[in-house]
Amino acid sequence: TPAPTPSPAGGAPDAGEQAAANVVSGSGVEGAIAQLCDMGFPRAEVERCLGAAFGNPDRAVEYLMNGIPEGVMREAAGGGGQAPP
Repeated sequence: TPAPTPSPAGGAPDAGEQAAANVVSGSGVEGAIAQLCDMGFPRAEVERCLGAAFGNPDRAVEYLMNGIPEGVMREAAGGGGQAPP
C-alpha cells in the first residue's frame, strides 16, 4: 500500500497568522519607523503607511513602494461602517 501523503499545510501558519506575527506595537513602533526612514522614506509617509498596514512593517513597505489601496485607506480611517467578511 502507498504511504499516506502529508497534508500541504503541515501545521505551518497561514498568511493571516504570519501577518499578525509581524505586527509591531508599543516601543517596537518607533524602531520600525526608524528602519523605514533609514530606507529613505519620509517619516510622515512611513507613519501613514504603517497605520494603514495596522502596524505590519512588511505591508507598510509594500504601501510605501506601491501606494495604499483605496479600500485600505477607508478601512484604516474607520470608514465603511462594515466589518470585514
